[in-house]
Amino acid sequence: MIFVAGKAQNTVQKDKVAEFNNCKTEQCRITKSFLLAGYYLETDNIKLAQHWLNKTKDLVSPQAVDSTRVFIHSLQSELYYYDGLFQFGTNEAEKAIQKATK
Repeated sequence: MIFVAGKAQNTVQKDKVAEFNNCKTEQCRITKSFLLAGYYLETDNIKLAQHWLNKTKDLVSPQAVDSTRVFIHSLQSELYYYDGLFQFGTNEAEKAIQKATK
């Protein structure tokens, strides 16, 4: 039973990565990479969640002041908390609040 669930999860992962690879626009790549980061966070694969969040960060301008940057800082904050890096998590949460108020 566990093997089957793992196999199904692997298929979902491959499908999600294929969606990212098939993107034709920058916005599509941003959206899909962010969703992949969230997916891996939900499945407790923090390393892959960070990998996909880093891809998202590379695609979005650090100077951008929009909801995407707020979501990036919020997810990064959550990943830091999962890794036990509470001060880094707090700093990212503060960045998210600053971006959101702009």
